[in-house]
Amino acid sequence: MRNKTETLRIFYLYGVGIVTLVMLVFGIIAFMSGVLNLVFLRGEVSEWAYSIRGIVRNASLIVVGGLMFLYHWKIISRERHDKKGVKSDE
Repeated sequence: MRNKTETLRIFYLYGVGIVTLVMLVFGIIAFMSGVLNLVFLRGEVSEWAYSIRGIVRNASLIVVGGLMFLYHWKIISRERHDKKGVKSDE
C-alpha cells in the first residue's frame, strides 16, 4: 500500500509542477503582450483600462504560478535528496 501512496504522491507533485510551470509560461507571454500593447497602443482610454486589467491579471498568474511551482519543486527536491541519502546508507 505504501508503494501506491508514494507513486500517487509523485504523480501529484510532478503534475502540479508541470501545470504551474505552464501557468507561469503563459502568464509571462500574456504579460509581455499586454505591456507591448500598452506601450504601442494609440487608442482610447477604455482600451488602456482593458490592457492594464490584463497586465494585472497576468502578473497575478505569474506570481501564483511561480510560487506554487517553487513550493512543489522544493518538496520534490527534498524528497529526492532524502531518498539518495537513504540509499547510500544501505
